Amino acid sequence: MDYNNLDNLKTVLNRIQEIQAKIQNPKISGLNPPEISFEAIMRQEIADNFQTPASFNPLVFLNPLMNPNGVNDIESIAAIMPEKIVQYQGHEMQAQTASRFQRLEKLISEKFPGKKVSITSTTEGTHSDSNHALGKAVDFIVEGISKEESKIVENLCLQAGFKPYNEYIYGSAYKTGDHMHIDLV
Repeated sequence: MDYNNLDNLKTVLNRIQEIQAKIQNPKISGLNPPEISFEAIMRQEIADNFQTPASFNPLVFLNPLMNPNGVNDIESIAAIMPEKIVQYQGHEMQAQTASRFQRLEKLISEKFPGKKVSITSTTEGTHSDSNHALGKAVDFIVEGISKEESKIVENLCLQAGFKPYNEYIYGSAYKTGDHMHIDLV
């Protein structure tokens, strides 16, 4: 089964219903009582029916489906479909880019409490590199930072797994104002 294909989620949801029935009736599952857990039954079902590697973690796979608020968990989506284009803060980007950007936002908020981080561009607009079109690049600003503070943000970008280009300090052909450009590494 191709786990990158969202059409297969319906099949997974049907299997979850079957698994829930097995949890409620352990005699159906064929598992010993100590092994009766959602995770144990999911692992057995995946091994029997989906032929995935033993290292596959069904809980990571199911986390976006299980979120009680119905909100997609970017980190979980990135774990199973890293190149999937998602919406984050109203901008399209790959799930892995959005997940790392969330980490970057956290690092920035810890270093600069109260300073707002705003995405200015991802896939839209005119850019000199193709990573924007692929959803692997983000332009953003941190409101109210100086050029000196932008060097700190540059280091935070590296910590979050991005290759930064500091347009607070350096220019580019398409620069429209001070901002940070980051590429997924």
